[in-house]
Order: sequence, then structure tokens, then C-alpha cells
Amino acid sequence: MPILHKDLSRLSRDAKKLRKEVSLFTSQKVSTQESLDWVAGFFQWSSWNEMYVAWESNASQHDMWHDLRRKNKICSIITGESRLLSALKTSELNIYKENLNHIVEWFSSRYHPRKLPINKNTNFFFKKRKPSYLDLPKLGFREGVEMLSKDNQSLCSHLHRYFINTLERPGCIVYCKQMDVTEFYRAFKDHGYEIKIMSEDILFPSHIKAERLPMTFSLNSNSPFSVDYLLKLYLSRKVKDCCWTRHKGNEALTELVIALRNSDKNKTPLPYLPSDFKQILDISNKHKSAHVKNKANDFIAALCSDNEQIISKVKEGDTPEFLFEQYQYIAMQVSEFINKIREVSTRWEADGFDIEKIQRPRQGELLIVVISGSSHSDISFMSMITKSIMVKFSEKLMAESEDDIWVFNPNSRLEQSIINNENDIFDFKQFNSAKANLVLYGKEESYFPQTETLVTINDNDWLITGTGNH
Repeated sequence: MPILHKDLSRLSRDAKKLRKEVSLFTSQKVSTQESLDWVAGFFQWSSWNEMYVAWESNASQHDMWHDLRRKNKICSIITGESRLLSALKTSELNIYKENLNHIVEWFSSRYHPRKLPINKNTNFFFKKRKPSYLDLPKLGFREGVEMLSKDNQSLCSHLHRYFINTLERPGCIVYCKQMDVTEFYRAFKDHGYEIKIMSEDILFPSHIKAERLPMTFSLNSNSPFSVDYLLKLYLSRKVKDCCWTRHKGNEALTELVIALRNSDKNKTPLPYLPSDFKQILDISNKHKSAHVKNKANDFIAALCSDNEQIISKVKEGDTPEFLFEQYQYIAMQVSEFINKIREVSTRWEADGFDIEKIQRPRQGELLIVVISGSSHSDISFMSMITKSIMVKFSEKLMAESEDDIWVFNPNSRLEQSIINNENDIFDFKQFNSAKANLVLYGKEESYFPQTETLVTINDNDWLITGTGNH
């Protein structure tokens, strides 16, 4: 996939250097345009002009070099080396093979990410002194850390003794289950942290002196914390059904739910599903809003697989029985998340907190987000909230002026979905944009490792192991 850079001036300078380097090994004239195209080709563009047009028009639609993880940059470089070597071979410059290899290696070395050494000490328990998080370069933080301990009490004790003060009381977000709140609360509170807890539950033990942030949703449909945004986000992450009709039906029904909610004069944040397919037909024929009618008709068409003959029968009142069953199946898929939103909103209807008002934790501040359950809808809901938080924290003026924050999340396969994107891998691009460092924690190493550094905690001893291969 083509990759863009924030600033093309560096690539332009590198093209001049590449042209000069190539000229050392050939008697042929090397044009400026050739060298520019070689550089663009290295990053998987067909030409410099194509890359420039993409950069000038809408760079945000493409993968950006600074948003790639270290390992992904290395994969891109390997592909780029192959493309550059091929381009030089077909350029009729008559360069010897060994010189071609030299040129490619020389050029690609300019983009290799720095190694992430852990000073001089790796892969053993420190004898003369304890390890320190200062042994890790900042790039190592951003690539992610996994902390393993026998239980969360040991983890919190470790954070209390070695992590918090070493990193000067950084702003943190901790995702944890209700039963683990007390341990995290004590570890950070002892260091003078101001603590807030976002939870679906109303009551906490009396010893926890923290501001509670219950959840309600923004009425602004453009907000990343609106019901509409969360519904669309949920749909984008939902596993695509192998049946095209069901997948398109999910999309169309979600759009109809959003249209129905927005047509409500009271602008209630609570979405609802039509009770059966007969109500869908009534909406398509009788609803006052033309927009809602169109969305209902779009759903009917999706349910009929765009078969005009079936659609005509439906409009004439001769609805095939299978459509009623098909609707119930698709409604069941979408209702899971809709019911979750309704459950959270109604629970806090009286004194809810608009989660759009959530603030980025600064130095000495902790936000604990309680994972309410382990069902698909519970984890999906947490994932949506996390995505929305990171979108807000990524706002340019905010993120550029803020220190890094740390996000702690359980490392179980299920709960890692909280920090994953729609492809079910760590959403590094969004976290990087929000200046957020990930820490996965648990008892055993992740079966699907998504971090580059491993910290093993064994009572008072602890071990930092090498990056990238654990």
C-alpha cells in the first residue's frame, strides 16, 4: 500500500542524493525526474507526480510514514528495496549487480528505524541494580510494553514502587474490572494522583474517594461520543457476514436507526429498532420524513438483495415470508449494541455525565475505566469508547501541546479488542496520534503479542527483555 510522508522536502533532497549516488556507477545521464520517481516507487507509488497529487489533495486518506509501527516500517522498506532494485535494473543504466545492491542498501538505510536497545543490559535479572524504565528509549514506550505478574496486586505494587515516580507521575488511563479498581486506586493515590472513575456501576466502596463519571452520550451528531458515531463505528468493526445480503442489511438497518433517532423532535439519545418487518413497511409508506422513508426503502432493497421482482412484490403488499425471518436475524445482530447503549443511558438518565466532556489526564491524574462485563456487546462498547477518547485526544492543537499519556489494558485475547481497530489489531495509528503509550498487563504472555517490550515482574525482582521479538 502506498505510503506518504508529512513533508516531501526530505524525499526531494534524498532524490538528489540518490541521483548523485547512482551517477557514480554509470556513464549515462540520470535525470532529476528519474530519481524522484525512484524515491516515490520506494514508497509504493507509481510516480512522483502521483504521490505529490495524493499528498496535496488529501493526505489523511493514506497511510503516513510517521503512523507506522517500527516493524511495519521495516516491512515497507523490504518492499521498497525490491521495487528500487527492479527500477534500477530496468533503467538501462548498465550498473553492475554488486553496485545495484550497494545503492539499494545505501538508500534504504536512510529510512531504517532506530533500534530500540535497553541500554547494555537485556534478558537477565539485574545483579548490581534494579532495572529502570529510563533504560527504555521513548520510542520503546510508544511501541508498547507488556507487563506480566502473578496477580494484579503484584502489578500495582510494581507500578507504585518503580513506574510512577520514575516517569514523573504521568497522566494515565487504566482499564480494569470492578474487582481490581481498589488495587489500582491505592497504587496511584499514594503518589498524590487526582483520580476519576468512569463506570456503568453506581456504587463503589466508601474508601474510594474519586470523582465518578457515569456515561451518557452527546446530542451532537458530529461528536465522536454521539450515538450515531458509535453505531457506525460498531458496524465498521463487526465481522463482515459471509452473506452479502446480511452484511448490507446490517449497514442499511443501522442507517435507518440513525435516521429514525434524528427525526425525533426531542432528539433523544436512545435509538430503537422497529419491532418487525411490518413496521419497516409502514415506515417506508407512511413516515413524515422523506429521508427516513428513503432509508427504510434502502433497507428493504438490501434485504431483497436488490432483486427488483421481490421489491415490487413487497410494494404491492405480497411480502414473501422469508423476509420477515431475515429481518429478525439482522435485527438481532444490530440490537445487541443498541440495547447496550440504551441500558447505559437509562441507568444514568437522571445525573449522567456527557462523556464528550472527558479531559486528557495530565501529570498526576488518573482515569480508571471499569470494564463492565465480558460479553461481545460489553467489550465492543468499551472499544467504541476507547476509539472516541483517542479521536478526541488526537485533536491537533491538544495533542501537540501535551505530554504522553499511558493506557493500561488487560492482555487477554478478548479484552485486547478494547484497544484494537476494525481489523482487530492494536490501533497504533490512533494511539500514536493521541500521544498515548500502551501497556498490556496480565499473568501470561499474550498469545498474539502486540507490544515490543516485555516486563516480567517477580515479587521484588523484575526483568526487561529485548524489543521486537518476545
